[in-house]
Amino acid sequence: MIKVLHIISSLSFDGGVQNMLYNYYSNINRSKIRFDFVVHGTEKGGLEERFKAMGSNVFHVTPKRTSLAKNLVEINSVIRKGNYDVVHVHQNLSSGLSLLLASVHQVPVRICHSHGCQDEMGFIRKARNSVLRAMNNVFATHRFACGQKAGVWLFGKDWGTDNSRDLIMYNALDLEKFQFDAQTRCEYRSKLELVDKFVLIQVGRLSQEKNQQFSINLMDKLRLIKPNSVLLIVGDGSMDNSLRSMVNGGLEDHIRFLGVRTDIWALLNAADVMLLPSKNEGLGMVAIEAQSCGLRVVASDAVPKEVALTSQIEFLSLDDDLSVWVNEVLKVEARDSQRSEVKGDFTNYSIKTQSSKYEQWLINTVKNTRAI
Repeated sequence: MIKVLHIISSLSFDGGVQNMLYNYYSNINRSKIRFDFVVHGTEKGGLEERFKAMGSNVFHVTPKRTSLAKNLVEINSVIRKGNYDVVHVHQNLSSGLSLLLASVHQVPVRICHSHGCQDEMGFIRKARNSVLRAMNNVFATHRFACGQKAGVWLFGKDWGTDNSRDLIMYNALDLEKFQFDAQTRCEYRSKLELVDKFVLIQVGRLSQEKNQQFSINLMDKLRLIKPNSVLLIVGDGSMDNSLRSMVNGGLEDHIRFLGVRTDIWALLNAADVMLLPSKNEGLGMVAIEAQSCGLRVVASDAVPKEVALTSQIEFLSLDDDLSVWVNEVLKVEARDSQRSEVKGDFTNYSIKTQSSKYEQWLINTVKNTRAI
């Protein structure tokens, strides 16, 4: 049995990393590989019981912001007692200290995993981040990323040049689940009272980076041209109250906050356009999910171009006038192609393919360390 400890912020339903790990663990051979988790904070996320039902142990530790000392002592205890073959850390810049502890306890495979990128402003922050990057590079035996941009951001320009150490772990999904289904579209549009509506959707954490305020401003213009337009905002986060406060003066009839949902695949079926005006993105997995569903995507040029798996995505600058975005959104109605006929190469994002590769990688890598 190969024992893997994943160190992560939470096990909530709305986390892209969390759902990625759930997809992988649901498809690998759990008689050979076991996932355990260190979770920061006391809150039980929606995925916790699902992981436990599949054999995982979940350890809650004090968040770093509450007490860095307690956080390190508690993580150290989990690693020391667990006899893990792999420690896989999903905390971007702050992964280094956990990797150091894993190194002290001679965990043979130590993975630092980049899931995104952040704006870095100011000399002090840049200096601090340089130190954190150095720690990640020193104490990680392997450097994973969701895509090229995320890898270079966290590990440096040399990321991807060492095939024995650097690896893209694709945020794979169940492609069959995300295929377009006309019946689901009809049922959900009826259920959500969207039958005669032109439906836009944005899915993601409610935060400055995801830039939902841009979509709200866009809707303020779009509703004047297309009065039956509706924007579904899916997700939760720190910006919830401030975003809701923007919805006034008649916008209330055009914007709906749906919160955290477990039926994203069905909501994508119901929508006509996905908006992804992110200020920065490590990948933008929702764009891949949308394209798998044949949905048109209008994204910012901060989203990596590697998510363009079909012709159904357009990249625009956030500096463009909102009218440019509105016009691009309205082009969708002029398209007469059927969503079920949209073609693209999704091979790298098939969970069946990628979970098998990850499983074999773990088996081979751990076997090699045991042979030393």
